[in-house]
Amino acid sequence: MISYEDLEGMSTDELFALNRKVIQAIKEKQRKDAVKALSLFRVGETVQFVGPKNNQIIMGTIKSINEKTASLHNCSDGANWRVSPSYLRKVDQGTI
Repeated sequence: MISYEDLEGMSTDELFALNRKVIQAIKEKQRKDAVKALSLFRVGETVQFVGPKNNQIIMGTIKSINEKTASLHNCSDGANWRVSPSYLRKVDQGTI
């Protein structure tokens, strides 16, 4: 772990280079987390998520799985959505 004292001894250019590496590491971790989360879902599955307006529950069918999101169609609100897997929940077919 880098201490504050280590950072104080670095030049501005070194700090910017470190910042770029940290941002790159964060993006890579987020990408890996999204891939892992998306692996839990399959095309054709019915899922739900909380919509951005009035916290309504929106249900839809996964049409495709993208790099970071799942594309949903036949949604209960009539729209098509691209949703991060962290917001999705599988719907038990017996409850539809």
